[in-house]
Amino acid sequence: MMAPNAADPGDRLRLRQIVIWSVFAALLVLGVVLWSRFSGRIVPMLDALTDR
Repeated sequence: MMAPNAADPGDRLRLRQIVIWSVFAALLVLGVVLWSRFSGRIVPMLDALTDR
């Protein structure tokens, strides 16, 4: 007999997918925010490094 609070394996998989996609979306948003904030400093530095 299953415990009353045991989740269905399908529910666990769905929850895991939601968590993974949420973390991915948060990292993507963080990357866009950081890029827009610091691109004025990063792009010239990358340009100088690639010229060498």
